[in-house]
Amino acid sequence: MTDAPQRPRLPSRARTSADNGSATWLAVIVAIMVVTGLISLMAMVLPEIRVAILLLGGFVVVFGGHYIVWGHWLERSLSNGGRRQQVDFWKHAAPPQELPRDDES
Repeated sequence: MTDAPQRPRLPSRARTSADNGSATWLAVIVAIMVVTGLISLMAMVLPEIRVAILLLGGFVVVFGGHYIVWGHWLERSLSNGGRRQQVDFWKHAAPPQELPRDDES
């Protein structure tokens, strides 16, 4: 009876789709709500701060929109190695129709 007890092996944990950053997004949303609440309390005490809050909010909206719009383009550009997709629409286009000539003159 000199055998020491062995530790059981931990089960392997497969990543589920619920683990894909849902806790991070929840933390971000809660942080935004807390910051919004604190800023609204500050605006009640110091009415002059509303202008600064509006300017800061405007910058956040402009730069956030810029990031979203250009971020999608940049992600696609980087995913294909920075190569532009070749546009060959003329290869599949119908040939142009000839206009009838007016030879009566």
